[in-house]
This record gives sequence, C-alpha cells and structure tokens, in this order.
Amino acid sequence: MIMIAMLLLAEPIEYKVEVDGKSFRIEVRGDEVEVYPKGIFAAQTPKQRSRMKQAVTDATGCDIGDPYWEETRLVGEFVCPEGVEPTPPPGRQTKK
Repeated sequence: MIMIAMLLLAEPIEYKVEVDGKSFRIEVRGDEVEVYPKGIFAAQTPKQRSRMKQAVTDATGCDIGDPYWEETRLVGEFVCPEGVEPTPPPGRQTKK
C-alpha cells in the first residue's frame, strides 16, 4: 500500500516525441508508463497502438510491456532490458 502511495505521489518523468508525423507525450512513473496522443481525437487502432509503442522506444530506449487502453492513452509496464538505463528527457540531468 505504501508503494502505491509513493508511486502516485512521485513526479512523472515526461518525454515528447513524434512518430510518423504524430506527436505523443510519455509519462514514466516508477515502473509504469503512459502514452498520450496530442489532440483530443485518437482512435484505438492497431496502427495508433504501434505508433505509441514506438514512441516509448524512441524516447526512452525501453519498451511498454502488457499495454492496454485507458480512453485515448496507452498504459503499461515500463520495461528496460537488463543493464540498460532509460534515456533521460532533454534538459534533465542524469544522477551518477
């Protein structure tokens, strides 16, 4: 229960990326990732899902695991290959 509360209070790491001419905002909060399309109209199509998954990979170097739709956003587990650190968003310093 404490982990859930900490996850909800944690400030997300945000990325913005474009795939196939479509813009997406990505929020990483702990081990969860959410991908938001730019604009209010976004169809839940296989092509849109593919773009959103690619957006996570392009922005972070990691993947979205077990993705599912929540309205117009794609939500899933934030999965990085073993030994790989996610790419920090532009302007954010990495901790060493």
